[in-house]
Amino acid sequence: MACVSIPSTLDTDYSRLADIVELQDVDAYVHVGNGTDDMLRYLTRIDTEDNLAAFVLTADNSTVCLRPRYRSEAERKFPGDNIVETESGRGITDAISDVLEPDSVVRISHTTPVGVVRDLESFGSVDVVPEPDTVWCQKSDAEQQIAAHMADGVQRGIARAETVLAEAIVDDGAVRWQGEPLTTERLRREIQKELADLGFRGMGNVVIGAGDSCAELHFTGDVPIYAGETVLIDLGPRGPFGYFGDISRTFVPGEIGKWEREAFEVVREALDSAFDVLSDGAGLGTDELYLSMAEVIESYGFETGLHESRDDAVGLYHGTGHGIGVRIHEKPFQSRDTDAELQAGNVITIEPGLYDPERGGVRLEDVVVVEDNGYRNLMQYPYGLNPVNRNVTEVLNDD
Repeated sequence: MACVSIPSTLDTDYSRLADIVELQDVDAYVHVGNGTDDMLRYLTRIDTEDNLAAFVLTADNSTVCLRPRYRSEAERKFPGDNIVETESGRGITDAISDVLEPDSVVRISHTTPVGVVRDLESFGSVDVVPEPDTVWCQKSDAEQQIAAHMADGVQRGIARAETVLAEAIVDDGAVRWQGEPLTTERLRREIQKELADLGFRGMGNVVIGAGDSCAELHFTGDVPIYAGETVLIDLGPRGPFGYFGDISRTFVPGEIGKWEREAFEVVREALDSAFDVLSDGAGLGTDELYLSMAEVIESYGFETGLHESRDDAVGLYHGTGHGIGVRIHEKPFQSRDTDAELQAGNVITIEPGLYDPERGGVRLEDVVVVEDNGYRNLMQYPYGLNPVNRNVTEVLNDD
């Protein structure tokens, strides 16, 4: 099991939400969704599966409205003030109306189901606003603990993959493991077993490309693995409280060719460049972070930037990182055109890559916590193309 302890409950900073939605100008902010709504899960810390629930924030208190079956979970996990049950035969908007004063002026996210918005308009004034998706950018100490727990787990998943590749036998150009051809799907299943043993979910986020499929950034198909080609592995499972982990490493079973080695060295240099500028910590622009990596890649003659078609693009054609939390991709994002400023408490990925649709691809990805005067890398996993039978206990410095 992962060795990093995690909290049993999580708080939520509702004052930050109040500032973002400008609560002082209205009577309430209302967020309605179900268990697949990441914002609702963040605000309430409850998974209501496919059933609608609501979060209501006023100047005086915070309330969750949900079905009776979730009350006990709400009593354990909801960090707010009040729990209101939606009784049989009553809709979610009836429960919300019990919380609000008549003729209230409310703000509500544009992600709210249209029918709910119309029902709310029947007893108040409704202002539909953008989702307040900057509320979760700065992670609390408890959230950073969860990020460290997820980092521990995904490194164990990578260790399992690397060990399988190290144990595999090269046979006339093919790669065989335990007597059978090794494919991306067989390797994926070994990783999924490891992650499942840790209690992680979201196993569809186990991306493995081999050879030219590495140039497909989120390849989840099944292709054979051949000697001398890149095997790009990107893990993004979901864990406690719905928080995600993320890591990428690239390996080459068998003899490493010139392009593969040079591509790896360029990506590694770009990663080191990012860490250099991150040493200044909070205040760094996300565009500056992107350019620190893009300029290294461009200096070797490769293209950077987003491409409408990746069929013939050789270089870096995605952003170099993103925030991570209850969404695997959340603000702040890193690209040439972003203008966000990193803040202490941001948990972000750093993931430069280099791709050639005819040869393969290399990506390296770590998750770091931005601090006032630097950063803390949550990953200890080595970078190396040659697969090694990895002792993950030594990597993670477990007792």
